[in-house]
Amino acid sequence: MIKPTVTAIMPVWSGAEFIDETIRSIQLQTFTNWEMLVIGEPDGDRIIKETVLHYENDDKRINWVENEIHLGLAASLNKGIEIANGKYIARVDADDPSHPTRFEKQVRFLDKHPEVAVLGSQYRNVYPNHAADTNLPIQPQNIKTSLLFDCCIGHPTIMFRLDLFIENHWRYPENCPAEDYTLWLSLLNKVRFANLDEVLIDHRAGFQTNISYAKRDYLTSATRSCIAEALQVNLGIDVSKYEPNSFWLLSDNNPLNSVRHISALRCWISYCIHLLFEIEQANGIKKVFDEKALARTLRKRWNRLLDACFVPDTPGYRRLIPHLPEKSGGSFSSDIICAFDKIGVTIKEKSAIGDTISIACPILYNCVDGGLKLLSGIEKSLPRAVVFGTGYYCHRFFEDMQKPLFELVCFCDNNVSSEEKTLIGKPCVVPSELVNIDYDYILIATRDYYAEIYVQLEKLGTPSDRILPLDIFRLVDSDLYLSMKE
Repeated sequence: MIKPTVTAIMPVWSGAEFIDETIRSIQLQTFTNWEMLVIGEPDGDRIIKETVLHYENDDKRINWVENEIHLGLAASLNKGIEIANGKYIARVDADDPSHPTRFEKQVRFLDKHPEVAVLGSQYRNVYPNHAADTNLPIQPQNIKTSLLFDCCIGHPTIMFRLDLFIENHWRYPENCPAEDYTLWLSLLNKVRFANLDEVLIDHRAGFQTNISYAKRDYLTSATRSCIAEALQVNLGIDVSKYEPNSFWLLSDNNPLNSVRHISALRCWISYCIHLLFEIEQANGIKKVFDEKALARTLRKRWNRLLDACFVPDTPGYRRLIPHLPEKSGGSFSSDIICAFDKIGVTIKEKSAIGDTISIACPILYNCVDGGLKLLSGIEKSLPRAVVFGTGYYCHRFFEDMQKPLFELVCFCDNNVSSEEKTLIGKPCVVPSELVNIDYDYILIATRDYYAEIYVQLEKLGTPSDRILPLDIFRLVDSDLYLSMKE
């Protein structure tokens, strides 16, 4: 008997409505030297067993293997690895039919590229009402950096070398919903991954029969834990120091698609900027990832962050905050700081136009500019600030502020009456008195007259980089805006 080149492993429990189509897709492969192990649970759908046994009677390459007790997905996959006869293992999901040339193209690639251990492909996500092709990274170095943020190896598309898994005792972690992602991260620095840049399977997504759909919340939590562990193990980054849940914006499973509250967006964006900077800086020391590939991935993450956060009714964000080209010769930090430098003048000019611009753009500009300074370790002391204005925007800010973001020195206004000599216990002064006051910033607490006050303060000799809109401190949390002190 000829030994099969490919062993297709398909654990099953539910999904009877698609099992016939999926098995037929394997039978129709242009590469014919394969065996198929369909590993079923004793408490699984009996229709699935009957269907597989029907195929087994007609095609000896198909084998029904029934577990004695319920093992679950990961343990069933490991069982398949132990009893497989092929040179390569092909993962097959019960509801994801393969295209006819899948095995042929994957075997050809692995035969020609012995340095690649795990090979995936692009796939088509088939939803109940539409379909969309993936755009996964294909080069090993780009896949390696992308795995820091999401599982860019489509599990139902993979084919890997059996001998490496047997020799090194590599197995799927059991009792873990993100069994594939966890496994790939454990192999991150041990093997090379690749993706064929071609759609080779149809992946059903969003159907209630999907295992991933049924356990989506548990899976999302497990994926987040994988990301946190990967950053800790590979780069020594402890994400617990960031705002809870904020760094999940870096993954594709983010919580902001339905968030409309601008204060949450402001805070989370600032933390993500600093985390991206920290990832780049840590890799510069540890040299775990290819620097160009990491920079490209970080630029891609930044762009996805913007797309995820900026809801349609805030057009001012998209107009002024720059997306980055994925392909660039520079580092992520230099590219993004350069991009913000180019629009710095525009930001200052536009900061008085409306809430969206005055809150978001000056803040992000200063967050980015101060990001590397923060990572270098700046003494954490509150900056001393004068607030120019005593009207609506000033009162609204102090009503919303839940913890001190700066040391308030005094208020300043062009019209200070005898009844307004103090406000919330702080003195009120006219602009001419500022020359005798020690401060780090003057924060303009108005929108309509921002430009006029800015010019007035410059004429009084105030350095332009010390004049900011009051909202500059509304996005960044107390641990982040300190980077602006230098």
